[in-house]
Amino acid sequence: MQLTLEAFRRLPGVGAASGLCLANGWIYLISDNATFLYAHSLEGEDSVRIPLAADPQADIRKKEKPDFEALLMRDGHLEVYGSGSRPNRQTKAVVDPNRHTVEHEDLAPLYERMQAVSGIDPDAFNIEGVVSKGNSLYFFQRGNGAGGHNGIFSVSGSTLSYQPVDLPTIDGTAATFTDATLVDDTIYFLAAAEASDSTYYDGEVTGSLIGTWHPDTDATVVLGVLPGKYKFEGLAFEARTVGRMSFLLCEDADVAAPFTTLYRLVISN
Repeated sequence: MQLTLEAFRRLPGVGAASGLCLANGWIYLISDNATFLYAHSLEGEDSVRIPLAADPQADIRKKEKPDFEALLMRDGHLEVYGSGSRPNRQTKAVVDPNRHTVEHEDLAPLYERMQAVSGIDPDAFNIEGVVSKGNSLYFFQRGNGAGGHNGIFSVSGSTLSYQPVDLPTIDGTAATFTDATLVDDTIYFLAAAEASDSTYYDGEVTGSLIGTWHPDTDATVVLGVLPGKYKFEGLAFEARTVGRMSFLLCEDADVAAPFTTLYRLVISN
């Protein structure tokens, strides 16, 4: 198996990209320090900023940001999830991509149940990816807080369960979940290795890896470490042909920047 990474496209106007989705010919991005959903035409130059708050901002101070970290398309709407790593980061925004209307939901009751079921302390709780499959939602907990709790929450109706997941290290630093996406019946995930035991403070990044997780068997397979020392936080399936799959990735470089670079990852046999 070979992993090939290349720069795909530079998108202006968005920095600290934290989530990525491809749908209906558009690239949708969220940023963990902004209250906009950014939409860019996949084929053309058109772009739109969709406000996710009454007073939207593009560069919010760390302690005040809603920390939007997960993005997916479900039932024709885009869903944006806060990480839950602080009390002000427990909001879900549901966006109509055609009318650009937004509704909000308080995630605090769900996140409190997740912490109770898993035994994860609120200061170590950090949702980075959400995947929809059938009637279930899967929430990927990033273990970059105290205790290193990587795991996956499964939510189906009123039923909630938690599965801890062991991930390897990259150059001696533990890898932790940063996003996930569904391809057929398999969930592909990203994990980044960052030398910090805090869900709040950043650390030195030693790289990212990609792997698979199967909801029916709980089997986890690491496919490989990606080239370079990037902290990839967004993953979207692009295309598949015989012996080849491609994904688009976005990076959170933890620096202020007026643009983000999308990368294409090709997995080939």
